[in-house]
Amino acid sequence: TTANRTKRSKGWIINDALRRYIEQEELKQRILAETQEALADIEAGRVVSGEEVMKWLETWGTAGETKAHLL
Repeated sequence: TTANRTKRSKGWIINDALRRYIEQEELKQRILAETQEALADIEAGRVVSGEEVMKWLETWGTAGETKAHLL
């Protein structure tokens, strides 16, 4: 059994499995919330075009380096 192989009690293995499951579910919820927030930003027009990003990146390391657009 896993308990014998790992030299852990069955209770420890169950608690560890539950802890990991809860962590995964919390991560899923955070990702979902961040995705919903990002979609709301897109719908509200709070975005920077890829073209604007590329123009900004081209200034990196030059005398004319510009700051990032803040929305």
